[in-house]
Amino acid sequence: MTTTAIISLAIVAVFILMIIWLSRGERPAEPAQQEPWRPPETRPFPPHRNAVLPAPGERDVDIEYADADGVVTNRRVTIREASFEGSALYIRGFCHARGAERTFRADRILRLFLAKTGAPADPEIYCAALVPPERRPDPEHDAVMSRCRGALLPLIWIARADRDISSDETEILLGFIAARLQMGRASLASQRWDRQRAAIWIHDARPTLADSLGALARISPTGREGQLIRQTAEALAQSGGPAGAKRREQLFRN
Repeated sequence: MTTTAIISLAIVAVFILMIIWLSRGERPAEPAQQEPWRPPETRPFPPHRNAVLPAPGERDVDIEYADADGVVTNRRVTIREASFEGSALYIRGFCHARGAERTFRADRILRLFLAKTGAPADPEIYCAALVPPERRPDPEHDAVMSRCRGALLPLIWIARADRDISSDETEILLGFIAARLQMGRASLASQRWDRQRAAIWIHDARPTLADSLGALARISPTGREGQLIRQTAEALAQSGGPAGAKRREQLFRN
């Protein structure tokens, strides 16, 4: 039998089998369609940034948190406060899993849910809303404080000779900021800054003697800024009494 004849017989056989299948109402089996794989989740997570904001008194949240080593854990946290440290946003609160106070960096919170309702929220939007307005980043004001920070440290250390900074000492320190800005370029002198925010920063600062000496070492004592620091230190020493005068002498022995 020739090759052509064999091929013809094979085609006829296939044709006959198809007729038999059709007559029985059968169809070739189709592969089952599978759902695309999705990671297991206990709660649905929104595909967009969810701007759920904290309600008054609502401080309990459930978070999925990745620490600095990449270890992911689930926590329930009662948030005490939220704050910025530079450009980084943090929350501090009672961690129920650890039974103690803990601090969490907002950009390491993978997911956040309101503990009461289970509603999902964007971690950074939610945490940023907890920061008091006067403590939120203000680029222009922050640039002013960054410029004056080094010089302020030794002055605040003197003002804290009796631990608390009085209203008179606060005014002296705010006056230093204004005078320091006038020493720079015209653009620096005209920069906007907020006296209330600056006063809060001053009262929050806790410089040590080492911090103060380190800051002074980076400032020329004979320059205009160095002279202004000495003048302000003298005013603070007079306002702070014997303890303030003693601290001024510790900083300026020469």
